Amino acid sequence: MDVLRLTAAGLCLLLSSTAVDAAQRPINTRATVCEDCSYQQAVSYAKAHAAPRIECSYATEIRDLASEQCHSTESRYIVYSAASQQSYGFRLYHSNQGGSADALTLQLTDEPVEAEVTRLLQLAADARGHLQQGIAQIPADIIKQTGLYAVPAPSEFSTYADSNNTCSQDPHARALQDALSSNRRLNTLQLAAGNSLLSKKAETVTWFKSKAGLTLLSLDIVSFSMSSPSSKFGSVTVSGTFNVNAESDTQFITRTYYPNAEHDTVNAGLTPTSTTFSKVVDRIDYASGAPVASVDTNATFIEGIGLRFLIEAKTDKPFAAGKCVAEKHQALLGEL
Repeated sequence: MDVLRLTAAGLCLLLSSTAVDAAQRPINTRATVCEDCSYQQAVSYAKAHAAPRIECSYATEIRDLASEQCHSTESRYIVYSAASQQSYGFRLYHSNQGGSADALTLQLTDEPVEAEVTRLLQLAADARGHLQQGIAQIPADIIKQTGLYAVPAPSEFSTYADSNNTCSQDPHARALQDALSSNRRLNTLQLAAGNSLLSKKAETVTWFKSKAGLTLLSLDIVSFSMSSPSSKFGSVTVSGTFNVNAESDTQFITRTYYPNAEHDTVNAGLTPTSTTFSKVVDRIDYASGAPVASVDTNATFIEGIGLRFLIEAKTDKPFAAGKCVAEKHQALLGEL
């Protein structure tokens, strides 16, 4: 039985296929998926990542090059290009077996890839793409569905920041308040992102189940197992898991503040920075495998000043912040 492992930027698979010739010696096989790579790039990648492991022993008690005897077991490696839907198969081995480690020379020859293996590699790559697209929609879904970033509805008596309202509606002061008093919002955001992530995984499960010509052995929101129909070339079985942090990395939600709160805008992603308008950027980080929400102090700007520098202002020379921001800063952090 041949064994195939696939690691593709967050997608880990284990494929196995029944050999046509029962007497054929099994060859361990690994694979990787690239977004778009040529044959030459596949060759370079295979040589860099799939060279057989060299093991050495010594013919005498004296451990020197003259007595060193090294061997390696050939391996099979597949690079699948998602863009061209083409598999590049290689057999890798060392010549000069039995010599010293320095004498062993890596060799690579082309190896045909079974059509059924390529089909399952394509299916796995498509499933990864399906999950990626779903996760990419999480910030926009949260904005639309939770009301967490709702902008006040227009009213007959619109409130503007001016000299008569003592900074209560100043957009920069509102932004600083939201940036520093954010625990409740971030807790809700983190919960919503976690629930959305589970939903996107479930949608990928449904996508898998819609594929014809596969026998589903088991399938849930974090792992899957499926088998192709048996043929004269044997049957191929694939199982694997989706590694969420590699699929999504980091996401952002940006709120830009205007003199009239009814004109505030909320966007999924980052927006250009302006010295005229303040913005607060909430960050969703998937590095731990589960979403973690925080205010991005480097991307958040209050009246043209980075939030990180405002937080550290007490140990640095003061910024030329406006009256309302200075008052809010003093109330929340101390005097600028």
